[in-house]
Amino acid sequence: MAKQGSKIGFIGIGFGFGSVALLLALVHFWAGSFSPQPTVEQTVAEKAVAIKKATLAALKGEKTEIKNKEAPWDTDRVLYIITALLGGLPHCPNNFLYDSLI
Repeated sequence: MAKQGSKIGFIGIGFGFGSVALLLALVHFWAGSFSPQPTVEQTVAEKAVAIKKATLAALKGEKTEIKNKEAPWDTDRVLYIITALLGGLPHCPNNFLYDSLI
């Protein structure tokens, strides 16, 4: 009977993780972005300058380097990852805790 009690406790932990993940996702969805976002004017200006530089370089026959900016670790990105981990942790098929309780 001890195995049954531990299995129920593990199910409760999984249910708790899922509940926290759902609440975190809902708060993040309705509260909006927590990280500061650039304005539309800034984004359009950056793209226009990049297009101008690429066009001038192409007309001069120069090769342009494509620079990919790595996304910074901001609050929104961390919240997305935490939500996914909390929501997926109880459903992991190779969960060592669940296997030990069966």
